[in-house]
Amino acid sequence: MSTNDAVLNAERGYLAQARADMKQMRKNTLSLRALSADRVSEAYLQAALYRRARSLVDDPSVPLFFGCIDLDTAESFHIGRRHVMDAAGDPVVVDWRAEISGAFYRATRTDPQGVTLRRRFGFAGGEITSYEDEHLTDTTEPEVRSRILTEEI
Repeated sequence: MSTNDAVLNAERGYLAQARADMKQMRKNTLSLRALSADRVSEAYLQAALYRRARSLVDDPSVPLFFGCIDLDTAESFHIGRRHVMDAAGDPVVVDWRAEISGAFYRATRTDPQGVTLRRRFGFAGGEITSYEDEHLTDTTEPEVRSRILTEEI
């Protein structure tokens, strides 16, 4: 595995930051107190907060995202198994079921749907080992530039 690949190193750094952001989301959830006018509502709110905090426990053996899209609007979205946001509330990882994620699955060279680049990641043990770029609007680039197979061999 090449460690001199700037893109791969940047994506590894992005994953580390996404994990830190999710940890902060969990910490913020655990700091909340359920207050209500009655005990039943308060118990319900406490249970909801507990479920939310439990859902934010990170499993380091599972990647937080599996792909990324760059849009013609200069925006970029990492697509993954859950939504993760930073301290400002901006998306760091977008849930695969979100509307914007649909372009990751449906975009093609003949219908890029605003996607200029689709990137897929290879993982081992929750860490990024490789990536594959698919250029959807740049006809001078090969349609797919794969580093997944070459990096994981």
